[in-house]
Amino acid sequence: MKILIYSGVFCQNEENRETVKLWGRLTAHLNPDIDIMVFDSCSPFNPDYFLPNRIHIHHFTDNPGHLSQGGRDGAGRTFCAGIEYAHEQGYDYAIHLESDMLLARPLRALIEKMAAAGVKAAACFIPQYQFFEYGICAMHIPTMVEKKFFDRYDWENSPKWPIPERRLGELLGDDLFIIPWFGARNDQHQIHPHTLAQAFPYSPADFLTHCSLELAMAFLEMNQITLPEEE
Repeated sequence: MKILIYSGVFCQNEENRETVKLWGRLTAHLNPDIDIMVFDSCSPFNPDYFLPNRIHIHHFTDNPGHLSQGGRDGAGRTFCAGIEYAHEQGYDYAIHLESDMLLARPLRALIEKMAAAGVKAAACFIPQYQFFEYGICAMHIPTMVEKKFFDRYDWENSPKWPIPERRLGELLGDDLFIIPWFGARNDQHQIHPHTLAQAFPYSPADFLTHCSLELAMAFLEMNQITLPEEE
């Protein structure tokens, strides 16, 4: 079974570069037998120079921006580009794992469960926002192609409302299942390194996104993950 992990990247400052670098090291470490692809949108800090060598990088020639910041749907472009690339290269499954999303679990076991159960798409759920977290979204590529997901999403004409997360849920419809992993979006900076254990008192967080480098390191410590030395 051929599996791809892919993400979009835009490194606009040094701290962002370091968190993306950590994402690359963590993702490569936990998924040594899965291909990883990154789509870069003209980052000021070129990921060619700091991501692990085994991560493949495609450079877009422009940056369409972000819908929430007055731009176009750059995130949607990456989401669709990964599906298109996976189809062209003959992958069975692809996982969209955003570069600001730290995930403490290897992904092959998830894909094997999906294949055994006939699940075509799966994502985590974020109760605080009432939508699926497409920062972790696994898809059966032949199904996405058969149902013309790329054309139906049509990122170049994405409206500002409903937001992409809600649109993605509607487009995937009954094919979409919940991944039973727990974590949080730290959009409001509500979680800090010293409060991480209080935020997840019963078991370590499976994922965490939009966090500082210090919080990211605390997340690794919580999950008892030690990364190998840098290449």
